[in-house]
Amino acid sequence: MSQKERIERDDMERYEFLSDTQTQRERTKESHRKDKGLMQWKCMREMAWVGHGIEHKAERLSRKVKSGFKHHNRDRK
Repeated sequence: MSQKERIERDDMERYEFLSDTQTQRERTKESHRKDKGLMQWKCMREMAWVGHGIEHKAERLSRKVKSGFKHHNRDRK
């Protein structure tokens, strides 16, 4: 095997290694994107944020309403 053939073979091996690592990186990014599910889109994240705000306000309102119906004993002299 001549030196030129060895160099060409080494170059091909390097090229294959680089292409393999690049495809592996692309597969990793793709699987990570799929793992995110619906939350990868901004509108879904905003809807969740609004939903949490509504839940918080509803909880505060229910506490106010419940406190209005509590029975308080009077202090008698």
